Amino acid sequence: MKFMHGNKGVSLLVSLAALVLTLAVFLTGCSQQAAPAKEEYPTKPIQNIVPWAAGGAVDMSQRLTANFMPKYFGQSMVVVNKTGGAAVPGTAEVAKAKPDGYTIGMNTYGSFVLRPHLVDVPYKIDDYTYIMGMVRQRLVLAVKADSQFSTLQDLVDYAKKNPNQLKFSGCPTASLQHLVGMDFNQKAGTQSQFVPYDGGRPSAVALIGGHLDYIVVQPLEIINEVRSGQIRILAALEKTRIPNLPDVPTASELGIPVAHPHMMIIIGPAGMPEDKVKKIHDAYRAIMEDPEFQKMAKDAGLEIEYKPGEEVKKEIVEMNRMYKELVPKVLNK
Repeated sequence: MKFMHGNKGVSLLVSLAALVLTLAVFLTGCSQQAAPAKEEYPTKPIQNIVPWAAGGAVDMSQRLTANFMPKYFGQSMVVVNKTGGAAVPGTAEVAKAKPDGYTIGMNTYGSFVLRPHLVDVPYKIDDYTYIMGMVRQRLVLAVKADSQFSTLQDLVDYAKKNPNQLKFSGCPTASLQHLVGMDFNQKAGTQSQFVPYDGGRPSAVALIGGHLDYIVVQPLEIINEVRSGQIRILAALEKTRIPNLPDVPTASELGIPVAHPHMMIIIGPAGMPEDKVKKIHDAYRAIMEDPEFQKMAKDAGLEIEYKPGEEVKKEIVEMNRMYKELVPKVLNK
């Protein structure tokens, strides 16, 4: 092999070195351009769609959470009540939202396991991202403070002797409260009329006003009226006593086995980017572990309980299958 000497050899080496350097700079530039800049999130408030009236349990849980969002999420959260239509329109709006992380919803199992078997719904289970379960949904049967019924047994005895004379509510038609109330009637051997109202709070107002004989609601929705002596809780419609209400007996203790374990859940439209789902999830999880939030939630009657999103969806799929058989039996559909 011959080596080049003199100026020509040096010039060639310099030219090759320059070419290699230029190529390296070019390739580095290309690689930098090929890596897109990571999107900053969140850069504005998010909205949380609640398909029930303001003041109800689902609504109140999110208004309480919203107080902590700036600290743990970096932006505020606006709670938007989209009521009516048995909660179907508000639930559907979340599915139709752009999956950009700026629209989520607080909902319940009932929208996915119960309502589709009672009314036509424009959504499917797979139309959503299930971020997490947040609140255990408990139900109680309550009466006006001056009601003639001192105990649940008093109410059952009267209802058996006077079929279809008592009226009850707790939520719109096709709600969990509707199903549980009718399931109670069936297992207690009674007949009462269901009167639809747009949530637990309107139902409580109607009860105090004498338009209803009893209500099936979440404890949170009537906690202030219970404390002020306007409403009395006769029983928990659960298998076991509610931790926040240890002195309230269950219907099961009287031989009426009514129990439908449900949760309030955080959802979003299908197709949300994983990093944004994680950001929302982690903010909620941090809020749930905040001592101040925990105290406020307990005082409000909320039973905070975490469940991962994948477990929420799995439970919903299983319960949807179960309710498909249960609903026709209980509601005579």
